[in-house]
Amino acid sequence: MALLEKHQNQGIGTEAIIGFGRWLHEVKGLSEIIACVDPENKRSQHVLEKLGAIFTGQKSGLSKSVEDFLCRFDENLDLDAIGSYFYKLSLPIK
Repeated sequence: MALLEKHQNQGIGTEAIIGFGRWLHEVKGLSEIIACVDPENKRSQHVLEKLGAIFTGQKSGLSKSVEDFLCRFDENLDLDAIGSYFYKLSLPIK
């Protein structure tokens, strides 16, 4: 998710994640999601942490089950190249 700078710091991103999380839980029956965040994107990290997401690490810190989960969506996914931080967010968001 990305917002133009003029729309940042207004709670829009937080509300979008809450709404999307509720929809995923209520309509799709999901109990958690994994979010990828650029290590330098402190705003996104803060929003996820504020919503209760748990930092699970970078590629080297991911459990085998999380790696398998991520690769189910793209069998060619190169987790080493992503370099992202991963967060686990339980649904519904409270």
